[in-house]
Amino acid sequence: MKENEIQKSDGMSIAKREDLVASIPKDEFKSWFYLLSGKPDSTVKFFSNPIIVGPSDIEDLNNAVQDKLRTHHVEGCITSITINYRNNTVKEFSTWAEFQTHNWKRPEVTETIFVKWDFMVDMPNFEVPQRHTMTLRIANEIKPAHVLNALFGGGQTLNNWENLENEMSPVYCRVDFINQSLGQELVNLVNDWYKGKRKVKHIGRFMQVVSKQRRIFSQSIHYSIPLLTGALACALMFYRCEIGNCTDPLTVSASKWLFLWLLISIFVISIAGKIGEKVSSSVFKSLSGYGEGHYFNFTNGDKNQQEEKAGENKKKLIRLWSKIILTALFDIALAIFTTKLIK
Repeated sequence: MKENEIQKSDGMSIAKREDLVASIPKDEFKSWFYLLSGKPDSTVKFFSNPIIVGPSDIEDLNNAVQDKLRTHHVEGCITSITINYRNNTVKEFSTWAEFQTHNWKRPEVTETIFVKWDFMVDMPNFEVPQRHTMTLRIANEIKPAHVLNALFGGGQTLNNWENLENEMSPVYCRVDFINQSLGQELVNLVNDWYKGKRKVKHIGRFMQVVSKQRRIFSQSIHYSIPLLTGALACALMFYRCEIGNCTDPLTVSASKWLFLWLLISIFVISIAGKIGEKVSSSVFKSLSGYGEGHYFNFTNGDKNQQEEKAGENKKKLIRLWSKIILTALFDIALAIFTTKLIK
């Protein structure tokens, strides 16, 4: 019996080994290997400014992507969409038709939307079409839980830092590709789409600077009140020396007055410090939350949330300016009174 034949228990050969094992051409095997096990290259684009997005905006982007894919040898494309709502519910659209026919007149508030394009591309050096994917994520706000999950969610340190940057960006796009030219074209397409979207209206220039430097601004309010109160106490001492005669020997009554002045000054300055701390903390909190909005325009809940955010920002602005004006008037009054006493 030949070496490459299989023998039955009765000694009869029944087949050759090469007849039992399917043979695969080397080039085709390479293509399947890359398809099943290969790790594609990736390009990630981060967008720092939030945009206002609705169903029509997603449709515009999908139409642009489909038009771009038609210029390449694409065998098939699946578009899937996942929407996370505020009430911890998730809506998944496995097909584009489901997304287009969905009823958006619902009370849920949209938090995050993921759009994924999964498609196969014919390439010259591969016998089998190769898989490419593009993922777009749009988030309304960054939550501490997202940041902690990005940092400590496991994986390599470099991946964690990339996840952190993803979570800190309101919009980001990732393309996993074999065809480098197509990958870059898709990133540029998303970038052009992003530029054409309506950006969130920024707050005024002054409030933008104050909000950015809110820690320094609130600390200046905190320390201005006790500092000016202490200056007023020193001015009272100076005024006492002016109407009296500080060159005379220290008498018992003068000692009592000095001791009483010291106690009252310490007490009043400490109270002023507490007031300044409370006011500055309130100002810092108002500045931290001021200007926040809702950037999705999908459901009825999104529209209601936009109106609520606009009302909250208006109230915060009124409270903020009232605290700033009252603090400024109080500081000015202390400064004027202190100056008059010194003069």
